[in-house]
Amino acid sequence: MLLLCAGCKPLGREAHPGPDGAVRIISTAPALTEIVCALGAAATLVGRTDACDYPPEMLRNIPAVSKFASPNLEQVITLAPTHLLESFLVDPQKRSTLEKFGVSVEHIPCARMADIPVAIRRIGEITLHRDEAKALAGKIEGELSLQAAEAKKQLRHYRTLLLFDPNTPVTCGTNTFVSELVALAGGINVAESLQKEYDNISLEWIVEQDPELIICFFKIKGEPVESFRSRMGWRELRAVKDGRVLTPSNLDLVCRPGPRVLEGVREMRRLLQE
Repeated sequence: MLLLCAGCKPLGREAHPGPDGAVRIISTAPALTEIVCALGAAATLVGRTDACDYPPEMLRNIPAVSKFASPNLEQVITLAPTHLLESFLVDPQKRSTLEKFGVSVEHIPCARMADIPVAIRRIGEITLHRDEAKALAGKIEGELSLQAAEAKKQLRHYRTLLLFDPNTPVTCGTNTFVSELVALAGGINVAESLQKEYDNISLEWIVEQDPELIICFFKIKGEPVESFRSRMGWRELRAVKDGRVLTPSNLDLVCRPGPRVLEGVREMRRLLQE
């Protein structure tokens, strides 16, 4: 297993299990934690973030030693891990300190659809669950290809607004995991030309786009569409008039790239067909 530097270039030396031969992992990203557990390697986890919450029965006794992507060095070192997994580059000074204590800091991107099988295989190498990783990554790649082909066959492709904040409207561009899910489910992101991954948009812009479906990625009390029918501008939208303002049943499924991605595609397809 290659140790990675701050720029993610291999340093050319191998990272090995601890003196007792055991791999001891701290994961600082929920998606990576889910992958470890999906491979049957939960026993290797000795620490996680407070955002790592699935599967709950496997993580109940694993201490939270950091907030998302921000490890507490003192707590991490106390647990004597062999590896720390991260999706966002650890501060170079923290990385240097961890390496001095023999911790291999593994940078594993997992933000887009294509990242998921690669991350699974890499974690399979680290946890010594290579066969399980090969099987899971292959299953996901195969199913995603089938879903993409199925999406192209659909006769109806709803123009969809992905809404993350209704008060100061925020949406996402096409270069995001959520937008990829919409495409796989047969929808069209009305903000596909947006340059940034996430950005503020105006109500005027939303009215001009006039989406046929609005998917809300935040909690709403009661029927989602009702919160928009009394709001100036919003109530004129086709999606609101047709009652097609929806929320996912589980936000993690559609917002967290990881081993549950196929469930995420099914959930997004349900929303588009509801």
